[in-house]
Order: sequence, then C-alpha cells, then structure tokens
Amino acid sequence: MKKEDIIGKEIIGFRYKKDPLITWYSGYDKFIGKKGIVTQFHSSNEKYCQVQFDGENIHYPVAQIYDYLKEIEEIKSINLPELFNQIRQL
Repeated sequence: MKKEDIIGKEIIGFRYKKDPLITWYSGYDKFIGKKGIVTQFHSSNEKYCQVQFDGENIHYPVAQIYDYLKEIEEIKSINLPELFNQIRQL
C-alpha cells in the first residue's frame, strides 16, 4: 500500500498506541468505535494523518493506520464457510 492510498479510507476509531509526538486524550474516547475518514496527512509531519469523525478531526500515527488497514484486509479475506467447516472437523 502506498502512502497516498490511505487518504479517503474509512476506519473505525481506535485508541492508538503510545507515540512520542502525539498524546491520546480522554476526550478522544468518544471516537472509539465510530466511523471516521482519513482526510489528509499532517502538513508539517507526514508520519501523522488527520481522521475526521462527525466533523471533528484528530490525528493518528500513519504507521498505526497502516497496521489497522492491514488487519481489516486480513479479516475480510477469511472464507467463513471454509473456516466453519475446518472447525467442525476438529
């Protein structure tokens, strides 16, 4: 995935891990589990991106957005009928 590919992606809000430059504030807790859209990279540091939730913006570490999107793709690629069949055979 190229850097630009994350712009416009929908995410479900999550609490990002500790980061040296940005801090998770308790006020951000209201975004956990809510749909948001990655709108742009931070103007002075592209290691961070802006995510918009219902008109409000917060910044996320780009690396953690990449990890999130990768996990979502892996989950979507699971063939549930095949998985259930394998479970039944255990």
